[in-house]
Amino acid sequence: MALLYPGRSFPPTLVKRGFPGANVYEVLANAAAWDKSDYYLVYPARDDDYFSAPWWQGAGVTIIDEEGKTDFAQRGQAAANFIAALREFMPPMIDYDMASNLFLSGEASIIVNGPWYIAELEKAGIDYGIAPLPVFSATRLPATPFVGVKVLMLTKAAETRGSGEAAVNIMQYYTRAEAQSKLVEANKMIPAHRQVASTINLETLPEIAAFIDQATVGQPLPNTPFMNAMWEPITAGLECLWEGAEPTDACLMLIQTQGEENIAAMKAEMK
Repeated sequence: MALLYPGRSFPPTLVKRGFPGANVYEVLANAAAWDKSDYYLVYPARDDDYFSAPWWQGAGVTIIDEEGKTDFAQRGQAAANFIAALREFMPPMIDYDMASNLFLSGEASIIVNGPWYIAELEKAGIDYGIAPLPVFSATRLPATPFVGVKVLMLTKAAETRGSGEAAVNIMQYYTRAEAQSKLVEANKMIPAHRQVASTINLETLPEIAAFIDQATVGQPLPNTPFMNAMWEPITAGLECLWEGAEPTDACLMLIQTQGEENIAAMKAEMK
C-alpha cells in the first residue's frame, strides 16, 4: 500500500522532496492549501479497517500481539487525530469504490492503494507515479501498512491420495526465484523472494520497486486468530472518528473496549 498520483500532475522534483507530504502534518497542510477543483487525497478512510492500519502502526499502536493484547487507548491518539482531520478534505461517505472512481475520473489527485490497483490504472491509461506513505512526526515512524503474501498450502489428504510429492514440487517451483521473476514480468506481482526483489530497480520496473521499498517498512499481517477480534472494533472506531460526534479519545476507547471483549470471548471458547 502506497500513495499513487497521476504522473503528469506533479513534477518528479517535488516528489523527491517529499511530496505529497514527508509527514502526516505536511499532508494535512498541503490538503488545506490545495486550491484546485479536485480532491487532494482519497482512500476509504471512513470505515475501512485494513486501510487504516498504516496510520495506527505508524503512530506506535500494536493492533494485536500473539497474547491478544492491544493498546489503541494508550497509543492511538496521533493516528486518531490525523484520521479525524481528513474529514475536511474528503467526501463524507468515502469508501473504496468512491475513492477509486474519483481517482480514475481525475477528480482526485492522490489515492492510497496497493499493487493490485496497478492493473486498473493501466487499463484506464493513467500515467501514474508512486510515493511512500508519510512519516508520523510524533513518533518519527513511517506509516506502516500491513504486508501479506500469497501462500500455497498442503493438506494432510495429499499424502494419503498419493499426490503429496507432486503438490510439494509445485509449491517449490512457485517459491523459486525463476518462477517469481516470471510472475513479476507477467502480472507485475510484488516478489516475496529476496533475490528477485534485489534485482528490481526504479529504471526497469519502477512500480514494483516502489512497492518493494514500501513493504520494507510494513508489518506482516498478524498471524494470530486474535486479529479477527479487532476488525469490527476498528471499523466502529473509524466510523466514530468520521462522524465526529465523540472526542477522539472516546473513539479509541471504543476500539479498545470492543476489542478486549471480543478477545476475552475468543479465549473463553479456546478453553
